[in-house]
Amino acid sequence: MVAAATVLTRGEPGAEGAASVVLANADLFLPQMEKSVTALQALGEREVSTFQRGAIVTLLATLLLLVIAGVVVIEPISRLVKRQHLKSERRTSELEMLSMALQRTSNAVVFTNIDRKII
Repeated sequence: MVAAATVLTRGEPGAEGAASVVLANADLFLPQMEKSVTALQALGEREVSTFQRGAIVTLLATLLLLVIAGVVVIEPISRLVKRQHLKSERRTSELEMLSMALQRTSNAVVFTNIDRKII
């Protein structure tokens, strides 16, 4: 049967005889082929299902890693930047007040530290 089908598909001499052999045995061969196709289809569906589950697990793991990165890395850095910004704003405000005081006075100004030593 397989040899006859091969002769038929390749177009070799004797294809007419091979065609009659294939047609004569088609009723015996067809149920076996249907079983094979059904088994292959079921196998393919199982593999696709396994692949889909793996893709979902990978997606969830990636999302979990992003959340962990957000909590462990991004949140502390965000708080640090906010503190630095507030500190910078306070310094800028102090410098603006000192600048206005110096611009509006004609007296000498001396800067000292807490121990009253000239800076």
